Amino acid sequence: MVSVEVSPDFGWVIVGASSIALHCFLQGFPIGGLRRKFFDEKFLSKWADQHKKHFGTAPAKGGYPDMGNGIYSQQLPYDQWVIFNNAQRAHHNYLEGVTSMITWVILGGLFCPRLAAGASALYIVGRQLFATAYRTKGPGARLAGGLLCHVAELMVLLPAVYHGVKLTGFLDKYLGK
Repeated sequence: MVSVEVSPDFGWVIVGASSIALHCFLQGFPIGGLRRKFFDEKFLSKWADQHKKHFGTAPAKGGYPDMGNGIYSQQLPYDQWVIFNNAQRAHHNYLEGVTSMITWVILGGLFCPRLAAGASALYIVGRQLFATAYRTKGPGARLAGGLLCHVAELMVLLPAVYHGVKLTGFLDKYLGK
């Protein structure tokens, strides 16, 4: 059986992983502001009768459940549609990768806690650049933030995989290391 001793530096891994989760949560707030701005009561009144007929209530404030490609969004002026969808994609892209990143931070952090904590900080900076650029300038502007995110991902993925393989004994048995 293999045991892993967790160093006090692992506390920084916990701080890093928690900070990534918090940052991801906070990235949803700009979308809420756009929902209130674009899908206001006047805008949603177009569907009030139809919605009440089918569901017995008025349409939900903020245009829910429309995620940028539904019946409400299709009625937005083009500029508002692009702004709303850019904000949605910036946040959804974060959601698509956050589970992997937090997993790698924790696993890589078991063996390289300071590296994992640093990667967490780099990832948050990259995600902020990515989201801000995407929301303000569109998908073509997300490259710099995306590259920082990928560097941070590799910083924790590679040690996690290496140390996982090392724990199996494969390296000692087959490579003599």
